Amino acid sequence: MNKTKLNKSKPGHQEWLGLLARVHQGRVEVANLTGRRAVEEQSIGVLDFLGGRLDDPGLNRDIAKLQTRFHLDTGNLSAALEHSRRLTELARVAGGGEEIAKALSWQAMIHRERSEHERAIEIYAEAEPLMENRIYLAELWQEKGLTHNYLGQYVLAEQLITRALDFFRPLGSTEKKAAAINDLGVCFYQQKQYRKSLELFEEAVGLYLKIGYKLGSATTAGNLVNIQLHLGNIGRALDLARNCLEWGTEIEDQITIGLGHEKLGTVFQILGMPGKAMDHLQKAEECAARTGDFVVRGLVLGLQTEVLTGLGRMEEADAALGKAEELGRETGEEILTFRMEVKRAWMTSLLGDCPRAVERWDEIIRKAEGGADRKCANEARLEKASCLLALGGAVEARRCLEEITAVEESSVFWLLRHRAFGAEVCRASGDPSSAGEHCRQAQRLAAEVLALNREAWIR
Repeated sequence: MNKTKLNKSKPGHQEWLGLLARVHQGRVEVANLTGRRAVEEQSIGVLDFLGGRLDDPGLNRDIAKLQTRFHLDTGNLSAALEHSRRLTELARVAGGGEEIAKALSWQAMIHRERSEHERAIEIYAEAEPLMENRIYLAELWQEKGLTHNYLGQYVLAEQLITRALDFFRPLGSTEKKAAAINDLGVCFYQQKQYRKSLELFEEAVGLYLKIGYKLGSATTAGNLVNIQLHLGNIGRALDLARNCLEWGTEIEDQITIGLGHEKLGTVFQILGMPGKAMDHLQKAEECAARTGDFVVRGLVLGLQTEVLTGLGRMEEADAALGKAEELGRETGEEILTFRMEVKRAWMTSLLGDCPRAVERWDEIIRKAEGGADRKCANEARLEKASCLLALGGAVEARRCLEEITAVEESSVFWLLRHRAFGAEVCRASGDPSSAGEHCRQAQRLAAEVLALNREAWIR
């Protein structure tokens, strides 16, 4: 036997490493499809070890792609961003223009998940001219559209997501179609078109359940909670929030686990169970801290502020709000900063500093109208009117209420409060007839909410 020839035919050190890497690549792909997160994590650990020892740039690029997806799926956005940057570098070395574009798209998506929307748009703009495959290009339109939506650029968002959906419908890909439908639902929700949004979310979650895709099902269930609460259906919202948490936990996805806890906290607060609400909101904050999404963490801290205030724990409420305000300054995110300004005005009202609260609400109204957010402006006017009435200005309070427009955009719970307070203001300003009409409308709304939620109250 020719031993020299036999030895030459044996794989070298790099070849063995490459074979091992491909075995674990396959394990990761199968585990990801079947939702076996522990197996996926184990093989990702092996690939983490191998990635720095392989001489094959193409294989290193494929590993970086799997690492990016794994950390994005499990909500570790800081690690996902780090791997996506390495993926982009490797694509520039070992791939063509389209590989670079796909790597940039991953990077942009992670920036969006971190609520760094302007940066995400910049990266999508760099990726789009390099994208040749029409399916990948349609996915980019969809992701870019969703990012524009979060920036408040709703017309452009709707156009891009609709273009992607029109491309996906004839392809027969249920997952891609469901994702685009869900994102379009988010777009309509932001535009206050709640019924249309409800239809789209329900279609999307039905498609996801049909193919057993729990991450998509969980995310869409979380979106549906908002709609059901807006419509006053607390029982349905509670079921959906539990589904969101259950499905997120099954696939060990920190983002959707946090989303489930956040939604359950919101529902339990409405149900008058502040202790349970706070438990869930603390877990939601922990998830946001783990994933590195400081904007979501700030928003959850804002929700904690409301619950702690309701529990009479004012020092803790002020501390939570202070942390949220600090996160707003650190991230530079206008939406977080603005929402915390609303919370600060609300707390000022509750603490009885009505003159200062009126000033804060005037500033909120000015900013809300500047951003064409009538719903927020309406809510601020109601709070301002409450302060004016407390200061003895019944006429001024009524005038403030009369400036409220487009109430159809508001939730049934806000409408109920609006009618009840309207009755109080009309009585104080010497108009019993109008007060009676407000009372009748408030009673009608209360009866509707009670009928809709009788089962939820029992549970």
